[in-house]
Amino acid sequence: MDTKKKLDKNETNKKKIVIAVIVIVLLSLLGLYVVNMEPKDFSKQEGYEQLLENAIIEKNKEIQEEAENSEYFTVPEEMEKEPKYRDSDGSLNMEMICEELGISTEQPKGAKKEIEMIATNSAILPHVLGHAEAGIYYNENKEYWNLKKGDSIKFHVFVDTNYYGTVGELYFGALKNEETFLIDALDLDSGIKADKEYEFKYTAPESGDYRFYLFRGSTEPIIIKWIYISRN
Repeated sequence: MDTKKKLDKNETNKKKIVIAVIVIVLLSLLGLYVVNMEPKDFSKQEGYEQLLENAIIEKNKEIQEEAENSEYFTVPEEMEKEPKYRDSDGSLNMEMICEELGISTEQPKGAKKEIEMIATNSAILPHVLGHAEAGIYYNENKEYWNLKKGDSIKFHVFVDTNYYGTVGELYFGALKNEETFLIDALDLDSGIKADKEYEFKYTAPESGDYRFYLFRGSTEPIIIKWIYISRN
């Protein structure tokens, strides 16, 4: 009997040790996960570079297909060299050029394309927004964010300003009952940097369900490298 009790006791101790080890491992992994989810450390995420590359490849393929299936023209060389046909960020003002050349520039009402993105662990994965495209962001359950009056939500946005050459126009806003609210825009005169964090904050004026968006107003695409979402 004594031998059996000793064996049972040893077995129990072994189970406790195994459970303790599992708990320690899980806590360690959780700690690493929290560290990795810090906004500025997004590029260190395992598989991040591949996600970013896939987003760029997909957009470039889309741009190429659009160019092949649409009528386009070559901007006259004298217009390319003339400063008045350039926007503040250095990109060509195609609307002005087309107007002077007598080419129709019918503008889409609102976004010509909406890209719906679902948050994963309070983050939005890399994607590319083209001209007049909007990224529409949902919470983890693909639902609206439920905010009480006075609640605040912050979108920590990282953009790439080098790949496509310009910063251009990027706007942040909210949607409630399908009504759009423009909240803020990137400050084009403050020296935009590719890896700098831009914080957009929204404080709910009334309780309700909200979605949020980024809208690309410029001709050239822009890479949204990462968005981290935090609440008060």
